[in-house]
Formats: sequence, structure tokens, C-alpha cells
Amino acid sequence: MNILNPNEKEYALMAENKQPEEELPPQEPEETIPAEDPLDALPDALLADISAEDFEDADSADIPLDELTPFERAEKLRSSGASVYAPTEPFSPPAPALPQEKPERDRNVAVALEFFLGLIGFIGVGWIYAEKALIGVVLLIGYVLWNVLAAFLDTITFGIFLCIHIPLHLIVVALTSYILYRYTKNTPEMFGE
Repeated sequence: MNILNPNEKEYALMAENKQPEEELPPQEPEETIPAEDPLDALPDALLADISAEDFEDADSADIPLDELTPFERAEKLRSSGASVYAPTEPFSPPAPALPQEKPERDRNVAVALEFFLGLIGFIGVGWIYAEKALIGVVLLIGYVLWNVLAAFLDTITFGIFLCIHIPLHLIVVALTSYILYRYTKNTPEMFGE
């Protein structure tokens, strides 16, 4: 659209044989409340990251983007229909999942050691494997002393004490194995889930 000064306007109208229109006195523009624009709230640093690749229309190449202010870049971007909220950091794909580490100890090995070695009189070995050496050593020494005493009582009673010794032995082995199993379930960082 060509803007003509007043003299050129009159000459143009006379050339067309028309009378010049009376010009109205300039009116003051009405004050309007601008609608809130989400672009106004954006920091300049975010708008400065907008580049030529963000525009889809063909006439975006007429003005170099470096010469535009961040607000002009945002306006141009909005008119192209692209998203105004450009990422501040480039996208990087998530890191691949690391394989889960195997637990330090195996729960089944600890319980098996406690049960099977306990059957032959060595209660506490499973606890030592589970890195509870104090409990394991106390059980081992205590049970060896108990077996020495029980063997003595078996001999004195001509085997009658075996009716108490063998069931008591099986109960103690089962009980310590079960308590060790519960301990390993409650410490997943060492024995896994």
C-alpha cells in the first residue's frame, strides 16, 4: 500500500476528476486493554534461542533473524504456527537401563548351608555366610558344646536321652534356618528381592 502525502493525494484525485474529500481532524486512539499474551511472560533468553529452522513459512527468510528482537522473533514464530516454547537444552535420549547388579550373597545358599550342615551338627555356618559372623560363631560353638553334653547324656542314659536329643536337634536346625531365611528376606540390599 502506498502512502501519499496530502499534495500527491489531491493531484491523484484531480487526475481522476474527483473532488477531494474533507479530511477529518485526527482523533485520539481509544485506549484498549491489550489481551494477555503468553509471549510477554517469556524471558528474553528463551526467545533468543529461536532459530530459522523453527519457521515453516517461505517469507521468513527475507529478514535475517539476527536483526530481530526477541519479541519480533516470537511474533514471527507465532504467526508461522510453530510452538513458542523452544527447549532450553537440546533433547538427548534417555540413558539405557543399566543391568541390575546381582546381590552379594544368595539367600538359598545361606539357608541351605544352615540347614544341611546343621543336620550334621554345624549350626551357624549359614549365618557366617550371611555376614553375621558373631551370631554364626556363637551358634557354632554353643551347638558343638551342646552336642558334647547331649552325647554324654546319651551314653549315661543308655540311649534314652536320644528320644529328647534328636527331636530337639531337628527343631533347633529348622528354627535357625527359618530365622536366617527371614533375616535374608529383610535385607534385600545384600540378598536381593
